[in-house]
Amino acid sequence: MIIELDNSVYNVRQLVQYLNCVDKDFGVPLSDKVDLDIYALKLCSNGHVIAIVDEKAEIIGIIGFYSNDKVKKIAHLPILSVKKKARGKGCAKQMISRMINICRQEGMEKIQCDSVNPIAVALYKSFGFVEYRKEFRDNMEIVYLELLLN
Repeated sequence: MIIELDNSVYNVRQLVQYLNCVDKDFGVPLSDKVDLDIYALKLCSNGHVIAIVDEKAEIIGIIGFYSNDKVKKIAHLPILSVKKKARGKGCAKQMISRMINICRQEGMEKIQCDSVNPIAVALYKSFGFVEYRKEFRDNMEIVYLELLLN
């Protein structure tokens, strides 16, 4: 089931717990870049967090994005994650579709993201995202992508 997390204490705690579980799934652990408690609160308060939960109401995947730049009309997608046990079942596709619909409803004209994960890059490209820049940092290739919504 897909749900949207608000900034309630319960939802922020659930998100922090999820982020701790998947922390090492990223090219660089998320906790090396941000404080997970502050990051979860910021995402839930200033952005959108779409989550997929299993039959036990446990979060098995999230997409977090910001669609609050009403001047440039550019949404930013900083995080997409699915637990290993739930991969390959269409969870990420469902969340990306929901994000795109929300961004369109909110008047965004573009969604931007970056990734070091070739599987994620291919997934974004399957939705029409196009690569506009590559960068090499810390022995990793970072691919920058955008989707035009017009």
